[in-house]
Amino acid sequence: GTALKDNGTSTTTDVDIHQNALVASLVRDTKEAPSATVVAGASSDTGSITTASGIKDLDTFLADALAATGTISVWFDTVTKLEIQSTYGGSYTDTTASVTAPTAWDDTTAAANAVLRQSGTYAGVYAYLFNRDASAAVTETQGAITNQYVTWAYDVGRNAASYSDKNLATNEGLIVSYTGGTATFKQGDTYNGSTVNTVDQLVAYMNADTTLDGLGIDIQADRNAFERTLATVTFTQSTGSAQVAGTISGTGRTAYNVTVTETGAQSLIYASHGTDGDGVAEIVDDLIAAINGATAADTDNDITAAAGTNDDQILLTRNISGGGVADNSPLAVNIDIVPVIDAAMVSTTAMLLGDNVVDYGTTTGGSANSGGVISNTGALASSLFAFTVTETALSGIRVTLKNTGNLAFAAAVSVYGAPVSNTAIITATVGNAADLPTGLNGVLTGGTNAPTYANDNGMGVYSTAFTDISSGTTTTLTAAVTAVLTDRTGW
Repeated sequence: GTALKDNGTSTTTDVDIHQNALVASLVRDTKEAPSATVVAGASSDTGSITTASGIKDLDTFLADALAATGTISVWFDTVTKLEIQSTYGGSYTDTTASVTAPTAWDDTTAAANAVLRQSGTYAGVYAYLFNRDASAAVTETQGAITNQYVTWAYDVGRNAASYSDKNLATNEGLIVSYTGGTATFKQGDTYNGSTVNTVDQLVAYMNADTTLDGLGIDIQADRNAFERTLATVTFTQSTGSAQVAGTISGTGRTAYNVTVTETGAQSLIYASHGTDGDGVAEIVDDLIAAINGATAADTDNDITAAAGTNDDQILLTRNISGGGVADNSPLAVNIDIVPVIDAAMVSTTAMLLGDNVVDYGTTTGGSANSGGVISNTGALASSLFAFTVTETALSGIRVTLKNTGNLAFAAAVSVYGAPVSNTAIITATVGNAADLPTGLNGVLTGGTNAPTYANDNGMGVYSTAFTDISSGTTTTLTAAVTAVLTDRTGW
């Protein structure tokens, strides 16, 4: 025990000593002076212990352990005699007959025993040091909905081929309507010392606005809605001296792992090719047909595909689970397409090295009479072709109005496009005077253009009715723990 000085660099300490035949021949519980402030079990609670067990050699170590975190449990196994001083400076009374030894040593029972200092059992007299740290209860609240939220999601205008954002047209922007007025955010306004000209600048401008806070309207704008995925297919072959556009030899199929659900599940989709010499444009057309066919045949597939601006591009849309309606919410996940090309040609059976490629002679998988056609076994080994699909995440614009007031939003609260919109922000209702003030176009609605699952699964901060506000249900996972301390290391 004398060799134990501290717990090193650790901030936690496990100390559990009992049932080691440690004997205290005498424990004296002293009555402190009336003027003393005494906390039962703490160092201010004084006394003395006579023991030949050597347990006091641990005092230096136990002081360090007590300063760390964790339960410390050190017990005598026998107390031969207990004397209690009932008055300050008075005589000690032999109370040994009332002492009952603890029968269990788990931390819960030990904590209960350690505080039994002057009751009928005096089990706490066996404790040399017992410490249990306090901890608060651990609770979990589900279904809590604190505010009303209404969200509008719009697509953005994009430049052909590159799919980069178009710049805002002159005075193009969005209008937030409320009872008694409107707030307009548009091209040409000044935000952060610069003129607003782009969609990103407009989003930052709206998100930073606080002019409507006093009306109970918190504007939250972002680029995380109306999300689409642009997939670009690359297929090239080497002639031995240069890369050229690739063509498929013969007929067959190409295989792809595609993320087909909102949860990220993948499915193997096969695209059939019926014409010898198909290039990337035909491969893309066949892949689009395969994706849409798989979606139509299996309601678990929630994506649709359309041709992009270039013939090597596919525009992919994530749909609401189980249906063919686009998911315009921020919860829609991007779509990955990964070609599956195996040497055994079990997945992709179309040959990816063909007449464009230099004759391989007797290269493995081909022959001198193949006209350059080579199986995928040899193609993979040759590294003389590239067949990849790369994805680019596209995103529109989201405007969420958070209700920080005590009443539901009035009917006048809405978001709609400025009169010149539909260049960089596609609001679609421009020019329809009857529809503009309602802001119905673009509103995220569960089951229509957004998922319908529970608010606490993500949609609650984008679309929540005022009548759905609730404190939720709180469950106690772990009860609170009361601190316990009996420290007789100084006795």
